[in-house]
Amino acid sequence: MKNNSRIQKYRPKILCHHFCLFLFLFSVFFIYLIDYISVQPNFIEFKDLKKVDKVDTNMDDWIHAFTKGRISQVNYFHKGLAKKFEVIFESGHVASAKPIAPEQFFDNKKEVKFDKLIGKQQRALRRAEWEYQGFSEITGYHVDKILGFHKKPPIVGRKISSKILYENDESWSGFFNRLLPGYEVEMALVPWISRLERAIPRISIKNYLVVNKSVALTSSALFEASEVSDKLVFDYIIDDHDTQGIQNWKADGTGQLLHWDSGLGWRDGPFSHSSCKDILCGTKEWKGIGHHDPNPPECERICRFRKSTIDRLKHFLDTNDKTQKIPYLLDKSLKSDPLYPVFNLGIFRYYNYDNNGKRTTIELSHLHHEIFYYGLETRVATLLEHVDECIDKHGEDRVYLDHPDHRV
Repeated sequence: MKNNSRIQKYRPKILCHHFCLFLFLFSVFFIYLIDYISVQPNFIEFKDLKKVDKVDTNMDDWIHAFTKGRISQVNYFHKGLAKKFEVIFESGHVASAKPIAPEQFFDNKKEVKFDKLIGKQQRALRRAEWEYQGFSEITGYHVDKILGFHKKPPIVGRKISSKILYENDESWSGFFNRLLPGYEVEMALVPWISRLERAIPRISIKNYLVVNKSVALTSSALFEASEVSDKLVFDYIIDDHDTQGIQNWKADGTGQLLHWDSGLGWRDGPFSHSSCKDILCGTKEWKGIGHHDPNPPECERICRFRKSTIDRLKHFLDTNDKTQKIPYLLDKSLKSDPLYPVFNLGIFRYYNYDNNGKRTTIELSHLHHEIFYYGLETRVATLLEHVDECIDKHGEDRVYLDHPDHRV
């Protein structure tokens, strides 16, 4: 009887809690329903939108639109590893926007100087937060530009209000983001390519570039091989191992091979590891393995390059004019971006160690931007060493694709 009276005594309080919880959930659902009905995207005629057909050096209008233009509409979509947004400007320019870092009111990650890390920490340094790829998209564009490739559309950093970003997001996540106070989200804006085509290099191109078989190429195939060689050189310089897959071998509407999607660049931080030379081995198909298979212990690296490309890279290292050096040129180019210096936005992880040398905790941090400039110079020097080894083995007339006496 005592137990029953105790239940009777507390039952009204329990019922009140249940009723309050029900009322709260009903209120949230009702507000969400009203919000869902009110989310009405502005439909824009496709013919009024501007998309890129051919990537070239004359795309200043895109840079101006992405930097200063008013945003008309943002739509969320998720394709691939990173979440993305379609951003439509009042001018009609359309961008695919990639977040640079997790959304938060305050960034609690400290910036560390690379030379303050001990040797083990430097060697184990890796990219963290793989789904946030914006910083390497922006920096990859500027590296492509200063090295003279011009195979990437202009990619611009910009802060976009969360209120604009999630205005048309019909999900629960979008709903709660609209309820929260507004905050700025750092994004990388990539021009929308109207006709993005697959451009996976054939095995015959691989056989030609590794100089292990006598393969006769037509003039058009020789041009294709030169473009593939340039792409692998670029991917090696920015430490982008994603080139091993086939998903990022893309061409624009004119068939021009692009240096597409650098979202996973700088995998090992400012300085690459010895295994990074395997980027020069091309796709996993070239290595005779499947997309999800581990890389073999050895692979055939390309040994044919455009002489004009190698000469440009040599000039950056050999010149005594500091205004023609990679650090100066890259810093000058990045200053045009609203999120300068950009490299400092990348998130990297390293380990702390106890007195016995055992790993204890993981630190997430940003790195000072200037170390990346000198890391690029180191990568270029290592690449040129590989080219010299190829010349010693095969001779200039076989290594340089645009050599006047080039032979197979």
